[in-house]
Amino acid sequence: MSSRTWASVVRGGMRRIRRVATAAPGINQVLRSAHAVEFAQGRPVNGLLGVYRNFAEATRAAPRTRPLGYDHPVMADLYAEALDRLDPLDYPVIYWMRPAMEQATRVFDLGGHVGVSYYGFRRHLQYPEALSWTVYDLPAVIREGKEIAQLRGESRLRFTTRVADADGADLLLAAGPLQYLEDGFLHRALAPLGEKPRHLIIQRIPLHDRLAFVTLQATGPAFCPYNVAHRQTFIDGLTAMGYELIDSWTSPRRLDVPFHPECRLEHYSGLYLRLSG
Repeated sequence: MSSRTWASVVRGGMRRIRRVATAAPGINQVLRSAHAVEFAQGRPVNGLLGVYRNFAEATRAAPRTRPLGYDHPVMADLYAEALDRLDPLDYPVIYWMRPAMEQATRVFDLGGHVGVSYYGFRRHLQYPEALSWTVYDLPAVIREGKEIAQLRGESRLRFTTRVADADGADLLLAAGPLQYLEDGFLHRALAPLGEKPRHLIIQRIPLHDRLAFVTLQATGPAFCPYNVAHRQTFIDGLTAMGYELIDSWTSPRRLDVPFHPECRLEHYSGLYLRLSG
């Protein structure tokens, strides 16, 4: 049996044990301690630990065995192998970006890392000559993104650490960053803009039908607070600003916080919203 298959069997066994351990508090505590030890070593990658009220509480609970957050050079290389590749799960994004970009020339890519979506989408979208694609991210990631863009001669790709630079954009894309930002970040970013983006396309966001909570994720190189928003509250906050929900879709991806079955998700969500009028 391969090590990967064996690891899957072990994780499956642990899940089954956790389901019955609630009736045996002593066993439950042993399992929780064992999971915390494994998590402190960054295992499993993308594994989760605990349920917290906010980012500050999750940050205080994070192990000190790895850096915290995304603002580190090692995190800038996390998706290097994904450049120029389109994730099949992003086809709904392509579907809605295509008509939007017939008139949109200013794209604001919230949490766009080193330009992963810009490079991955360009073979499937006809970028206008006048396109200005601005990526917002953290300083360490931005430095790497600028170097890659310079090596590739990408004059239409820009980078910023100011979310206020979304003012005047035609389209705001958030393809997977919102869980790494505090609850309500997008709404607070949009609220003061003088000219809000007409199009909002949100992808790979964990939205829960009943709960809102923060957990901790082990990315491998680091630990990150990980936000799960309440679905209706998230959407209502955008419609209150004048956006209309045009489409929504789901992608198969499980979120399973050990020892917290009430938090489980079986899929992540995508949304397309457009300013009314």
